[in-house]
Amino acid sequence: MVIIETDRLVIRKFAEPDANDLFLQSNQKSAREELPDEVLGSIEAAANKIRFFNEQYEGGRILVYALGIKGGCDSVIGHISLSPIKEGMEIGYFISEDYTGKGYAKEAVKAFTQWGKCDLGLKEIYGIVKPTNIASIKILENSGYVLVEEKERKCWGKIM
Repeated sequence: MVIIETDRLVIRKFAEPDANDLFLQSNQKSAREELPDEVLGSIEAAANKIRFFNEQYEGGRILVYALGIKGGCDSVIGHISLSPIKEGMEIGYFISEDYTGKGYAKEAVKAFTQWGKCDLGLKEIYGIVKPTNIASIKILENSGYVLVEEKERKCWGKIM
């Protein structure tokens, strides 16, 4: 089920056939470095993760959606999410290495942020980024996010 369409992308619910794409993307170098807690060990683990996502769509607190190319095949080129944090909700996103540098992340972040504020009634959405992830910082800035503060946070069991 598509929830958002942009000029080039569809943002939709994950489906069971997306497990292979999710598994492969979770094991890309950039995913292992930036999202180590989301690396999946098998296609079955990816299918289980998709089942979890599907359980969350109705009244869930963690919302993770698949990104696809509009008018293209049904393959997934990444994902975008809203997750609860102490301050409110955090946006997260990942674009497969084959599709980076084409503006897809910015397009998805802008549309998803608008959807979160308009359709879900969120007043604030936070983007939390490691200071070394320059590409992600630029995506957020180019999508209308502003720096609120810089501080160390505990993430994946260590201070960053």
